[in-house]
Amino acid sequence: MNKKEKIWLGFLAFAPFAAAVIINGMIAKNLTSIMAMIFEDAFFSDILALILKDYSFIFILWGISCILSLTQKVVYIILALKNKNIKRTIKFLYIVCMVFFEIAVMIYFYLEVLHGKKEKKEEDEEENTVWID
Repeated sequence: MNKKEKIWLGFLAFAPFAAAVIINGMIAKNLTSIMAMIFEDAFFSDILALILKDYSFIFILWGISCILSLTQKVVYIILALKNKNIKRTIKFLYIVCMVFFEIAVMIYFYLEVLHGKKEKKEEDEEENTVWID
């Protein structure tokens, strides 16, 4: 796996988590703004306009995050299935955890993509083979 592929896999591993942090921050900011407007006795139409304006962007960001998360899971499950360096039991556990837990993808990226064993090519195996006559 080359460096460019590892960078894209790293982006795919951490993008949904980063989007979730951003979404939660935006929701907290908007809730505090709404509460401040309520305590200041603002008009209901002003509060509704704030909710519709800000939460529509949050909904779009949430949709992008869901698409990234689904893509992430599919790519990493395929990557785990093709990995010949891990045992079948560990592979099964990775896949089950990836389906249910978002952090499993980040763990797989760190352990298997960044620090995993490198696959040997057929040329390397032929060069390292010792022939005994």
